[in-house]
Order: sequence, then C-alpha cells, then structure tokens
Amino acid sequence: MKKLFSFTAVIALTILCLTSCGEKKQQENSTIAQILSDQFETLAKTENDSEKIAAALSTNPCLETGIVCEDITGSQFLSGFRSEIKNYKKGYMIAPVIGSIPFVAYVFESDDTKALADELYANFDMRWNICVEAEEMSCVKTASLVFFVMSPCSFEN
Repeated sequence: MKKLFSFTAVIALTILCLTSCGEKKQQENSTIAQILSDQFETLAKTENDSEKIAAALSTNPCLETGIVCEDITGSQFLSGFRSEIKNYKKGYMIAPVIGSIPFVAYVFESDDTKALADELYANFDMRWNICVEAEEMSCVKTASLVFFVMSPCSFEN
C-alpha cells in the first residue's frame, strides 16, 4: 500500500512540475488584439515614428507565425476594408506571410486621427479572406497615430 501511495505521489509531483514550469505563449486572459493594442499604447507614449512602432509590434511573441511589416504609404485599397482608406499620411501593414491567416494590423500617421478611426470603423470587413474570418478588432489612437488590428483571439488550434 505504501508503494502505491509513493508511486502516485511521485507521478502527481512530476505532472505538477512539468505543467507549472512551462512557458506561457500568451498573457493570461489576453487576446492577440489586446496584447498588441496595449503594446502600441506603451510604445506611443515615447515614440512617434509609425515605422519603428510597426516594426516593434511585428516582433511581438504572440505573433507565432511568419510576419511581414511593409510600408503602405500611398496605398488606398488595404486588406480588411471594403473601400479605399485615404485619410492618412504614412502607414505600415503588419500581416502574415500566409494569406489564409485572419490577421492584419496597421499603424497609420494622420493629421486627423478621429476622422481616420471613423473611416476605418465604417469600412472594416472581418471576413476579408474568403475562407477565414477574424474574431476581434481593435482600434487605438493617439494625437497623431492610429493602430488598427483584426485578428483571431489566438493562433492556437
């Protein structure tokens, strides 16, 4: 009986150690859009360069897939929107290399962030990809920057 109890205790301790010491992939109770929006707000307090902010966001560990960050300045037909987006001076898109992943984020510079945010809200399409749909959307603005993201809640299956 003592051997059975000891064996059970060792198994329970082993399982406890293995599960409690593992690295967490995502912040507790946070989604991808929440994590990136929080990071944007933190970065925007000390940085006003949309390119630097977009580059930093694109390397966030919550983005577990191949991500590219590209300059979209001058583009008007952007992924995730039903019509042209015009009310910005400079912009960067953060998106996966694989187009079937429902994730896209933008960092824009604008003279009128309220008008740009209104334009983004009026035209976004969570199902811009044919076979997949984003689960959440977030838009955060500062005096001169707007961050907009559509994403799954997580990249875990």
